[in-house]
Amino acid sequence: MPRLNEKYGNLSVGGTDFSEKSIAVAKKVFPRDANNFWVQSMTDPHTRIKSNTYDHVFSFGAMGMYLRHNELFRTVQEAIRIAKPGGSLLFTNFLEPNGTCVGSIVDRVEKNWWFDHQEELGVYGTAIHGMVKSQGDRYAVCLTKKR
Repeated sequence: MPRLNEKYGNLSVGGTDFSEKSIAVAKKVFPRDANNFWVQSMTDPHTRIKSNTYDHVFSFGAMGMYLRHNELFRTVQEAIRIAKPGGSLLFTNFLEPNGTCVGSIVDRVEKNWWFDHQEELGVYGTAIHGMVKSQGDRYAVCLTKKR
């Protein structure tokens, strides 16, 4: 964290996970922000976080691997709620319906799903990237919350 703060200023980080062990590690790595980490399912509302709080919100893998479509929509809505207007969102490890799956994917998500729901979600500038190098069958999506 000191290197990130040297380069980007005084960062504040936080997060949730359903794994107590993962949260314990995060609190150890980021002791100054330990109170910003807690055990919680990503599908539940983040009642401890006010709307329009974070400049950047991201999920690396979990949303794309473990959620059904209805859970995905609610979880993306919650991520957008906690992002500041103009804030960025990044979600990885999605797989299209015709893709060959190397790991666990519950519901595959067509890339056009993101474009089809931009207005409803209150985002713009959706960009799809095939950048998940460790799992070449996956894609990532970047969004920007409307101001």
